[in-house]
Amino acid sequence: MGSSRALFGRACPHIVFPLPRGAIRKGQALPAPRQGPVRENIGVTRRKIWYWLVPLCLVAAALAALASLRLLRQRPDYAIRHVVLISLDTCRPDRLSCYGYPKKTTPNIDRLAAHGVLFANAYTPIPTTLPAHCSMMTGQIPPIHGVFSQGVFLPPAAHTLAETLKTEGFTTGAFTSSFVLDSRFSMDQGFDTYDDDFPDSPYNARRRPGDQTSARAMKWLEDNADANRLFLFAHYFDAHAHFGSYVDTKGSFFSPVPLTEDFTNDPYASGVAFADHCVGMVIDKLKELGLYESTLIIITGDHGEMLGEHGEDYHGYFIYESNIRVPLVIRLPNQTQARRVEDAVGLIDILP
Repeated sequence: MGSSRALFGRACPHIVFPLPRGAIRKGQALPAPRQGPVRENIGVTRRKIWYWLVPLCLVAAALAALASLRLLRQRPDYAIRHVVLISLDTCRPDRLSCYGYPKKTTPNIDRLAAHGVLFANAYTPIPTTLPAHCSMMTGQIPPIHGVFSQGVFLPPAAHTLAETLKTEGFTTGAFTSSFVLDSRFSMDQGFDTYDDDFPDSPYNARRRPGDQTSARAMKWLEDNADANRLFLFAHYFDAHAHFGSYVDTKGSFFSPVPLTEDFTNDPYASGVAFADHCVGMVIDKLKELGLYESTLIIITGDHGEMLGEHGEDYHGYFIYESNIRVPLVIRLPNQTQARRVEDAVGLIDILP
C-alpha cells in the first residue's frame, strides 16, 4: 500500500490510503501531505516528458507510414482466379528432392517450392486412400465425414471443396488415376467433369499411368481456358512400394520419358519421379495458356508408404511417421519468395 501512496498521494492528497498496522500510534496526527515544490517538480517533469515524447511519436508514425508504403509497393498481387489441387497418392515426402532426398526425383515440384510455401510436417488423418481424400476434400476427419475405409460412400451431406468453389462460380474438373476414387463412391460431388474412366489403361481399368491423367487434364484446361474461374483436381497413382507406372513383363519399372536420374534399382523413387514429370506437364500447360500467375497451386499426398520399415511394406494399418506424413507445397499467384513452415499441419487444413 505504501507504493500506492507514493504513486497517487502527492497529486491527490484528499485520498486516504490504509497504512500498515503500527505505523501511526494512537492519538498521533496523520502527517500533512507534502505541498509546494513537489507539485512544481511534477509539473516540470511532465512538461519535459511531453517535450520529447511528442516529436518521438511523430517520427515513429512517419517511419511506420514509410514502411507501410514500401511493403505495399513490394507486395505481390495474390489475387486468385483459379485453383489446382494435385494429389500424389502414396507419396512419402522424404522421397521428394525438395524435402531433402539426395536423388533429383522432383525437379518440377522443387521449382514450385522455390517460389512457394513448403510445409515440412504435414499429416494425413488416416493412411488409406479414399478416407484421406474425403478429408482432403471436406476439411473433416473420418469420424465427421463418415468414411473409414475403401469402398465406402461419401455422404451427400458432406460439403466438398468442389461444391464450395462451384457456388463461387468456378468451373470444376477432376481427373483420377485409380478406381479407389471412382465416382460411385460419391467423390464427384461438386464437379462438372469427373474423369474416372480408363479405357486406354494397361492395367484392366483399375488404374492408369500419370501421363494419361495429365493428358486428359491438359485437354480440359484447353477447353475451359476462357472460363472465368477454374478448379482442377488431378490425382496420380504412380508412387507405390514395388511398382512404378510402367512395368515390364519382368516387373521392372521403365519410363516412357527420360527421367533426371537412373532409378532402375529404386522403383518407388522412380514412381515419384514419374509423377513429378506428370505434374510438370500440367504446370507447363498452365503457363502456356497464361493461367499460371493467377492460379493457386496445392501439391500434397493422401498418405505415405512403409517400404519395409517396422516389417511393413505398404500402408493402411499403422500410423508410423512414414505412413501418415505427407508432402504439402502451396504456391500463391505471383509468389516469388520461398518459405518453409515447420509447424505441424494436416490435410484437413487445406479446406479449413
